[in-house]
Amino acid sequence: MINCMGCRADGVKTPFCASMCGIRKCALEKGLETCGNCPDLAQCLTVKMVIDNSDDARANLEHLV
Repeated sequence: MINCMGCRADGVKTPFCASMCGIRKCALEKGLETCGNCPDLAQCLTVKMVIDNSDDARANLEHLV
């Protein structure tokens, strides 16, 4: 279990971030710094559970676009 503060948070990323986090892997595969920059964010099934359950996460991602 990790305490994820988001892809843009300062500090060292763990091996989990690039190799196991589906959200981070998707963004990297699309050449994006974070999924907040993805044009498909509103319809994204990869991040859906996170943004559906956290108004703060949704607001943070939408603010970054």
